[in-house]
Amino acid sequence: MDDRIFSMDGWLVPGRHEVEMDDIFEEFAPASDNRRVEIWKALEILRSVCNEYFEGGVLLLAGSFVSRAAGPVFLPTIAIVPENQSDLTNWSDAMEERFMGFLSLHDIIVGALGPTYVPVLHPLSGCIEVLYCEPQDADQLVLWMGTVTMSSGEDIVGARGVLEVAW
Repeated sequence: MDDRIFSMDGWLVPGRHEVEMDDIFEEFAPASDNRRVEIWKALEILRSVCNEYFEGGVLLLAGSFVSRAAGPVFLPTIAIVPENQSDLTNWSDAMEERFMGFLSLHDIIVGALGPTYVPVLHPLSGCIEVLYCEPQDADQLVLWMGTVTMSSGEDIVGARGVLEVAW
């Protein structure tokens, strides 16, 4: 992976950086790190699902998983951005329901024995956070995904970059 896309502290420089899946595997999923391998496997499954449901598009990835920064690896945020959102209009109800199972669900109430509030449920064993993004909103989402919150509480929008992987 090109060293120029990383800042001195190991985070991606602002912007979108096109890479191949093999690049992500080689850089961020060493066999010695089970957590990173789990995230990698979830990413592979998600990409396969996207390939099945959309004619084409990109996954945008952000977070500590796609950085060289020291420290723990938290679940990455991944945005699904199809080339053509009209693909959705051809889905059956069953297809839409299956696809929704691959998105992170926020502020939900579950439970057969009484309501339980869950702030967020992440797909694929909780390894990744997944969002759907319409193509025209992708640039704005990249800025949000790259936001850094300082210790003072100030948000610096777009301070970090994201990886872009086509399917």
